[in-house]
Amino acid sequence: MILLAQYLKANRIGLLVWTLAHMTLILMVAASATAIETQTDYLFRAFSEWMPRGLQSFLGLAPGMSKIDSYIQAKTGALLSLTLPIYATLLAAGVVTREVDSGTADFLLALPTRRRDIMLSRWVGMCLNLAALAVTSWGAVVLGLKAKGLTGSFYGYFWMCINWFLLAVAIGSINLAASVWIDDYSSGVRILLAVVVGLFFVDLGMRIADLPYAARFFNPFSHYDPAYAIKNGGMPAGSVLTLLFMSAASLIVAVKKFDEKQIET
Repeated sequence: MILLAQYLKANRIGLLVWTLAHMTLILMVAASATAIETQTDYLFRAFSEWMPRGLQSFLGLAPGMSKIDSYIQAKTGALLSLTLPIYATLLAAGVVTREVDSGTADFLLALPTRRRDIMLSRWVGMCLNLAALAVTSWGAVVLGLKAKGLTGSFYGYFWMCINWFLLAVAIGSINLAASVWIDDYSSGVRILLAVVVGLFFVDLGMRIADLPYAARFFNPFSHYDPAYAIKNGGMPAGSVLTLLFMSAASLIVAVKKFDEKQIET
């Protein structure tokens, strides 16, 4: 618990900045939703007719969604599907790579605790930070719409945020495992962020090409389906299990490799 508390304290300013930025952006989006409610459905139908089904789901233009739901998803869902994994990547890179690069790893290793406990406490801290950001983002959507007297699928938005969270945890865990092999923090952050952004656009390109879900299965971003979450108030069981498996497998690798890592002090 001491290690977890220390990690949360060290990252509280970063979490506050990210939370305020997300809440400000989402409140602005929700505040402008009034104009969408008064528009006709023609614009949404015109856009969705020529889009592949996977891209419709990603952008919130899938059939059966209200104009408000489509607008919230198009403005927040697509954006946060990338920003939360980016935040997770920055947190993951700071667990091992930043400590080694800054020369403070020897202090951590001198503590009377096992390496795996250090890694697990940092991973739990990363998950708590991501959960806080996801929940406050959902709260901002609900608050913004209610302030304007609008009604949306609030329960569906909650599940969209759960989908964000599970996606971010999976990507953060994968990058945590990868970061064990990287000792240079600045280079490691650039590499990991490039991979995350690359995977995002690869999945987006495959959605545009209307490739089947099975062809995108091994890309974590393929398991992000906000339209399904909003319409059905849940997530496909396969996506939940896959993201959890990615997270668990990556954490096991990270713990094992950190136990074996030779760190020069």
